[in-house]
Amino acid sequence: MLTVPNRRELSQPGKNEVRILVLGPRNVGKTALTVRFLTKRFIGEYDSSQESTYTFETSIDNNKVSMEILDATSPPEKLTEKVLWADGFLLVYSITDVNSFNEVVNLKHEIVAMRSNYRPAIFIVGNKSDLSCERCVPKDFALQIVQELNCPLYECSASESYEDILQVFHELYNEAIKKKKERRLSVSPRPLRKAFNKVFGGKTPPM
Repeated sequence: MLTVPNRRELSQPGKNEVRILVLGPRNVGKTALTVRFLTKRFIGEYDSSQESTYTFETSIDNNKVSMEILDATSPPEKLTEKVLWADGFLLVYSITDVNSFNEVVNLKHEIVAMRSNYRPAIFIVGNKSDLSCERCVPKDFALQIVQELNCPLYECSASESYEDILQVFHELYNEAIKKKKERRLSVSPRPLRKAFNKVFGGKTPPM
């Protein structure tokens, strides 16, 4: 189920909900990629100055899940607020535009700086893989850079490959859920209580 709510305050997620922020320069096809995932349809022309938020319910590994996907403007407004809101990030460049790749690399560094206390799930996606004759970003080069950034690289085509895009969003969802669980465990007092109980048999430790 897909709903497109009116512009509203950024929401708080539920247990199985992941908030995904889609970022990228103009003309890389990030909105086409997002809409392809949501509707299975390819639409080539969009206004990059428009921001859209989608709520999408689907099934992943036989589990009902929910995603809130924010397709930001290019360049994004109030980037810090959006970065702090998101659980996962999809950074999109075009394989036909090396400058778009450089911008995505810079975005990745900005996100890490803003989220220095918690590393969220970040995927980098090279769109327009169908335009191989116009490629300006060699995949081997992109892979080397992205490995140094410690995040996965995908290539896909919003116009031709729904299955590849589906895989990207599903894997991003799973990675974001994993990161959220790791974060909850890291801030939970339960491991400390368990350690005290093991040592002191459930009694209050002596002062």
